[in-house]
Amino acid sequence: MGAKWMWSEAHQSAFETVKRTLESELVLSHYDPRLCTVLTVDASPTGLGAVLAQQQEDGSERVIAFASRALTPSERVYSQIQKEATAIIFDVKKFHQYLYGRADPFVLKTDHKPLLSIFGNKKGIPEMTANRLQRYALFFSAYNYTIQYVRSANNVADYLSRSHPKARDCRRKRRWDIRGERRC
Repeated sequence: MGAKWMWSEAHQSAFETVKRTLESELVLSHYDPRLCTVLTVDASPTGLGAVLAQQQEDGSERVIAFASRALTPSERVYSQIQKEATAIIFDVKKFHQYLYGRADPFVLKTDHKPLLSIFGNKKGIPEMTANRLQRYALFFSAYNYTIQYVRSANNVADYLSRSHPKARDCRRKRRWDIRGERRC
């Protein structure tokens, strides 16, 4: 009680910094069904990751949500294309409430080019596709989407697929299987 209120230039500067940060792309945004939705996915040898974002009117993307999880021991032995497809299915299920039933297609971004021919809307599923990938494509056909290739260097989900705590534990343990591949 009785303390004198002081607001210096340092306080004002800090306050302005907080305001700019809250208005920036660094902060999660609320979902707006009118905006173009973008789901960027990635899979690493140990985990899956995704970023759900929306393109703003000025062309920038604002993040709505992040997701990641470690691969199960059985998923770790999948081929890379199956890991990448598993990432898509995991992330589409995770963000189902944002993606299903959209009038406008959402944009799916992946850094794995072979998936474009399997999940691309323009053609049917290639005849020689593995059964798991055929099941994934059938599940995914219920969604309105377009799929785009993005270079790995520009894939914002890359870090999330590699940074899961269980994935870090796997790298620390350095256990190897009979084929010389790392396992946990």
